[in-house]
Amino acid sequence: MEGAAEALAPLWDVPAEQRKTDVVVRTARIGRHLARPLYHGSPLPSQLREQVEEFTRVSPLYRLGP
Repeated sequence: MEGAAEALAPLWDVPAEQRKTDVVVRTARIGRHLARPLYHGSPLPSQLREQVEEFTRVSPLYRLGP
């Protein structure tokens, strides 16, 4: 999980207007994976899930709809 957090760290700095659809979709997929019961109660997966939600929420794809 630490490796995933490290790999995703640069992604959080990408400005919303520069987020491409495929990156947003893949990031949302990671968020769905982190929402599995296996990770409930674990701090790092919860933190990553929150970051994914924020990243996708403010991305143009989300604002435009599916």
